Amino acid sequence: MKQLKNIFEPGKALGTLGSTNEYEAIEADVAKNVLEEEPRSREFPLLGLIFGIGLMLLVGKLVHLQVAENARNRVLAEGNRIRAIEIPAPRGAITDRRAAPLVRNVSSFVLEIFPTDLPRLAGDRRRLLAELNQYFPLPPDVRTSLEAERVTNAGVITLSTDVPRDAALMIETKIREWPGVRLAKNPRRLYEPLPGFGTALGYTGKVTKEELAKYNDEYAFTAFIGKTGLEKEYEQELKGVAGREQVEVDSRGKVQRQLATIPARLGNALRLHLDLEVQKAASTALSEMLKTTGSKAGAAVALDPRSGAVRALVSFPSYDPNSFAGGLSSEEYQALLNDPSEPLLNRATSGQYESGSTIKPFVFTAGLSEKVITPQTAFDTPSEIRIGEWVFPDWKDHGLTDVRRAIAESNNIFAFTVGGGWDKYQGLGPQRLTSWLSKFGFGEATKIDLPSEQTGFVPTPDWKKRTKGERWYIGDTYNLSIGQGDFLTTPVQMATAIGSIANGGTRYAPRLADAVLREDGSVERQIAPDVIEKNVADEQWLKVIREGMRQTITEGSGRAAFDGVQFSVAGKTGTAQHGNQEKTHAWFVGFAPYENPEIVVIVIVEDGGEGHAAAAPVARAMLEAWWRSEHP
Repeated sequence: MKQLKNIFEPGKALGTLGSTNEYEAIEADVAKNVLEEEPRSREFPLLGLIFGIGLMLLVGKLVHLQVAENARNRVLAEGNRIRAIEIPAPRGAITDRRAAPLVRNVSSFVLEIFPTDLPRLAGDRRRLLAELNQYFPLPPDVRTSLEAERVTNAGVITLSTDVPRDAALMIETKIREWPGVRLAKNPRRLYEPLPGFGTALGYTGKVTKEELAKYNDEYAFTAFIGKTGLEKEYEQELKGVAGREQVEVDSRGKVQRQLATIPARLGNALRLHLDLEVQKAASTALSEMLKTTGSKAGAAVALDPRSGAVRALVSFPSYDPNSFAGGLSSEEYQALLNDPSEPLLNRATSGQYESGSTIKPFVFTAGLSEKVITPQTAFDTPSEIRIGEWVFPDWKDHGLTDVRRAIAESNNIFAFTVGGGWDKYQGLGPQRLTSWLSKFGFGEATKIDLPSEQTGFVPTPDWKKRTKGERWYIGDTYNLSIGQGDFLTTPVQMATAIGSIANGGTRYAPRLADAVLREDGSVERQIAPDVIEKNVADEQWLKVIREGMRQTITEGSGRAAFDGVQFSVAGKTGTAQHGNQEKTHAWFVGFAPYENPEIVVIVIVEDGGEGHAAAAPVARAMLEAWWRSEHP
């Protein structure tokens, strides 16, 4: 600026026009300079070329971004401000045969966090979480991960599926100040209080990665799915279809407006064959008997022998499915898994027990069918028999006994003879005996509509040689003939087998579900009876067995328990030793009315003592509840 001031100072003459000679001198100097610089001027075309190519590339990239990439960039930009939120589908209800609700939906508050929408600055994020923690205590591991300097979880964290109403109301007043925090109303399962039925109903839980892969990603990763029981078995019918909501959010994750909504669709309902009155009677009577006997576990089943329809199913100990619906902590779940009483085990379908004398009707059916005995066969049955050095006892000397009286008095010697032979009677032998037990369904699944059913076990000579390295002895056949030794059955398996005796020879798969119903109550799908085997045995022999089971109630081991009942009952008691325990399992199997059976009942009280004292009274309570239900 100083030089400019000197040159253009006001009042100073800038100069005068020179002569022609002076111009010529200037032109000569210019020409000389031009000539001297001419060799360097050849660099300009090369630099211009490079500059031109670079400019063309830049322009090309701009055109590509503006035109070709415009659609993709617009989608990315939209993704930053539009969020799709899944609307959970309400699951279908579950009712008993008369539409009494067993499982339904209620509204619950769900608290969720979108980690990517939390404040970017760690300090702001910690303040938000600390404030939220005052209203809803955050799990320590979740809070630690969210307070980290860098949040990498791009999904949704569900803090609770059942926020208490008071806490939800307080959170609602602050939610607009908490970016990334969402409080929503979602349907939650509510299970009616039915002690002993929890394992049959099952529960729902958050879908796992393995389940997402199994169902080809038809679930959102926040969805709930049936995990056990009927909830799992009928998942496809109950689940419904999730809805979807599109909302516009600002840079802080706050919802600005709703753009579009596809409502969720309610799942189909499930109507069961269950009779709520029989179910409650079984639950109450069995739980009281467990207290009386000091037993910790037991099971009961009732079904219609004409179709396999399950009227009641009880397993103790059990659990309350509502504890899962409200969100069970990992510690609480582990406590259930590690509980030695196994409350998660459905003993009706998966408990495997020695049957004791309840197997005798099937052994005697086999004996009649194979002409080992006739309905008129009778022989003296002492209190014990000897085979070589081995002694096989009975609980008393029964004297002269035929097959009907053998059932009524639970005669072991008669069963030993029919099964393995004694004196002049040859007996069935292990091959025919195991074959007939298999015909009645022992050793195989009943195909009940519940997951994780066990099959029980029928031992054979081949199995014993293969697994124990021992030959099969007469004592093995005798033990099998009275439901002891290695033989195992489940209560529901025993129920279907007794059902085939009661109905004249047809073995049905037991069914809890009767029909799948639409939202308006109309039938979407009727679940038909499933016949596993027809003509299991000839009706003439089954009639003899039913007569013996009727005699059990009128003058045998079940007489005291059913004295004064106002309808005809037939049955069989059982007392089963197990392992090296001194205590015995108490069994009762039976049906009513004797003349035209409409219901079969099975009861087992683990370590309950004798069948007539511990199991039969529970069965009577179930049968009387059925009678009142059917004959109001």
